[in-house]
Amino acid sequence: MTALPSKVLLVQACTGIATPDHPVLLACQELACLHKARLDYSITDIPEIDSARRKAVREVDRWLSASGTQAPTAPFLHTETVGMVIDRIAEYSIAAQAGSAQGVLELHRHYLWQRMSELAVAYEDLASEIYAGRRRVPDLADPRPQTCGLTIRQANT
Repeated sequence: MTALPSKVLLVQACTGIATPDHPVLLACQELACLHKARLDYSITDIPEIDSARRKAVREVDRWLSASGTQAPTAPFLHTETVGMVIDRIAEYSIAAQAGSAQGVLELHRHYLWQRMSELAVAYEDLASEIYAGRRRVPDLADPRPQTCGLTIRQANT
């Protein structure tokens, strides 16, 4: 059974401090780069960026399914997949970094950093509960998400 990376490693992957050597950290780093690209308002291919984000989220969820980390009989179900949680951590990490660089009001910068920190703590709690077999996440790692002809539109976060 392979454990998920720590919150510290996730944040380091988002900020580019460390070189990731774990599939989840590589996806996290890619998600951070995609959120950074999304901040550039001159970019017209936001749908392509969001599509790449969905693929990275699915890669995290596929890794979790294949790793044996999650007990399928865990009594409690979380509302989001691990990939979704990591995507939100990457989003707030990039927003907080951009806010610091762009001179955003201190109160708003504080909110962004606090939100990212709380998500990172929640991620680590979730990872711990998954590893202990107390919690599982939805298995949404279908390799063909559009097999029934429906396209699921995700809300912009």
